[in-house]
Amino acid sequence: MPVFAEKRENGVLVNICATRPEKRNTTLEIVQLKHMPQYELIHPEGLDNSVPLKYDPDTQTAVLHEEVWNAEREQERKNEILYLIRTKRDIHEAQEAYGIDYSTDLAKLEARLLELTT
Repeated sequence: MPVFAEKRENGVLVNICATRPEKRNTTLEIVQLKHMPQYELIHPEGLDNSVPLKYDPDTQTAVLHEEVWNAEREQERKNEILYLIRTKRDIHEAQEAYGIDYSTDLAKLEARLLELTT
């Protein structure tokens, strides 16, 4: 059974399914794939969940869109750093206001921040 996908401007494939092009209401380019992507084979971490895919015209398959994948991972890293910095600030405020010892929590937080920023 043929598989089709819509290709966004950035090259990411969406709406991967057997719905034929004439049945789709889209202005995006439609490409035909040889088969449905097996995410656990494409996923950089071997997981069975979706990743950004792009079309490889030579093999007519969906492959990992590494640029988008890396950009998403970088944004997640930045978001986590921001969350940790805000949490650190809140912990310091709580320590000052209530005299609670958060040294263990702060050590874990600092270790994670160091891991993310080096």
